[in-house]
Amino acid sequence: MKPNKTDILISLHSLLSHNVIGEKQLFNRYKGFKAELEFCKEWGYDTFLEGGTIISKTSTSSSLNDAIYFVVVPEDADENNYLEIYHVLSSLRFCEMYLVKYNSDNWETLPVMIFPEETICLPVPSFEILRYSDGTNTFTKIGTDISIIHNNFIDINPRGKNSHPIDDSYREWLKDNLDRFAEKDIINLYVTRLIFDGYIGYGKEKGKSSDIDFIMRNSSGKIRLIEVKEKDLPKKAKKGFGLDVPRIDDFQTIQKASGLKYFLIVRHVEDQKTRTFKEWLFIAIDDFVKDVEGGMTVEGGTGMRSKYSKNPTLICSYDKFSEFVIH
Repeated sequence: MKPNKTDILISLHSLLSHNVIGEKQLFNRYKGFKAELEFCKEWGYDTFLEGGTIISKTSTSSSLNDAIYFVVVPEDADENNYLEIYHVLSSLRFCEMYLVKYNSDNWETLPVMIFPEETICLPVPSFEILRYSDGTNTFTKIGTDISIIHNNFIDINPRGKNSHPIDDSYREWLKDNLDRFAEKDIINLYVTRLIFDGYIGYGKEKGKSSDIDFIMRNSSGKIRLIEVKEKDLPKKAKKGFGLDVPRIDDFQTIQKASGLKYFLIVRHVEDQKTRTFKEWLFIAIDDFVKDVEGGMTVEGGTGMRSKYSKNPTLICSYDKFSEFVIH
């Protein structure tokens, strides 16, 4: 039976709450989801495509080393829209590149996260897995079992999970703040996290991971890669918006290998508490790097990291950003 939007949001919380190291990291992830969904609502998928997930099988230094790449799309998505993108991104020499299609009307409740003391059962759609071949520039249907994706990684036995209690208020925040977005966008987010946090997560040995938020074509038909963030201006540091240094390095590596330009789009909000919307802004990553070159790093937020880890961040001047509009 097809789950409703509330069921999907509760299942999304179940996935994340078992696969983060604490409440702060969980909430940072939820705020990131909200920013991406705001972007979908504002601009729509007629202009943008899903960007995809990158997971290294072994590397703890870069998500792009010894990595797989997959994009999750609804069953009716046209894979031909992705052929050029996959061809260009194949220059990053991924071990495997997949397109994962799901049927949003055909669901089962299945055991997904199996721990020694409990089993987490979640709604799972039916899948169709396609593998990309750069040699022929084609997608080939290779099966319907999602293990095709997660079998790229070695099992950890027993499987680990978050050992820190997660307050129910975070589940309620997720429901309250994401319920107003389109069901199809919520489902696509959930299915991507089902694979990443549910079937892989703490249950597999893996290296670093990252993602491409969205892919677009500009008015000249050129492919552009998009990173979306929701940010307020810092109160003490330089007036501007920051990115952590490893993420900047990934953007530059992807640009150099693929020739595709990366852009940061910021949903500028008033403050951390009210998060009142002010404006959409953007900057090319090349221009971001030019502005921060030689600058001092500041300690950024924890993101999904431990609060004891370091997160060197570079802040680009506010006046280097431009208003983001689509004509």
